[in-house]
Formats: sequence, C-alpha cells, structure tokens
Amino acid sequence: MMRKVLIAALLFAVAGCADHASSLRSKIDLATAQLDSEAGDATKTITYSPTSKPYTLIFFPERRVFESELIARGVEPAVAKRIFQDLSRYGVGEKERPMLVVAEPGKGPAFDSYYGREIVYVENLIIVNKPSGGEVQLTLQKRGETYYLTDVR
Repeated sequence: MMRKVLIAALLFAVAGCADHASSLRSKIDLATAQLDSEAGDATKTITYSPTSKPYTLIFFPERRVFESELIARGVEPAVAKRIFQDLSRYGVGEKERPMLVVAEPGKGPAFDSYYGREIVYVENLIIVNKPSGGEVQLTLQKRGETYYLTDVR
C-alpha cells in the first residue's frame, strides 16, 4: 500500500513538473501553426512567463551538450547536475537532440522536445536565467519550410 502511495505521489510530481515545458511547447506549436498560414517568410514573437520565481530556460540544439557547458554558460551547477541526472533516467546521456528544459531551484526540471510535425531549428545552445522570474520573449522565424528560434530575451 505504501508503495502505491509513493508511486502515485511520484507520478503527480512528474506531471506537475511537465507543466512549464509543455506549456511553452504548446505556445511554440501555436506560433508555428500561425506562421504556417502566412505566405513566404515570416516572424512571430512569443511571450512566456512560467512563474514569478527564479527559473532557467534552456533550448538544446541538435548536437552533443555536456553538463560542464551549461555551467560555463551560467547555469547553476546544482541545476545542471539535476538536469543531466533526470535526463539519464530516460536513457539520455549527454544531450544531443532538440529539447527544452524549464528548471526552477528546488524542483525537478521540466522537459519537452520542440520538434515534431513542425520543425523548430535551434542553431546554438540557448540559456536564459531569470533570477527574479518574469517573462521571456522568443522570436520564431519561418524561412521556407523550416522554423528557427532566433532570439530569446
């Protein structure tokens, strides 16, 4: 009985962590759908505010990224370690596929991929640290059939 309660609590915690990343993925999907309806090249700005508490937003490109690179780019060592520990549970070592992470201090990071029917291409590792929370603005560009995440502020 205690094991069932523990499993239920763990599943609830994982579902709660996924909210921020899934919410951002939904905003990206909506923006790509809106850009898809426009003829030619187009640009759309997405505003996202997951929490008023501190958070880190990371977009991994389609190349290998190591924990040490996150730390060198300003991610707190404890947050970087937690991200890679959680990713290893899913059979992912060094990050090498497009994925976004929303991490808050003291909570498990939320993960989601950002590709699927619509392809969003991220050329370089993108990290945004928001020490006091608040909103972030993402610029999504459509060039031909490909969508690029070009700027995050």
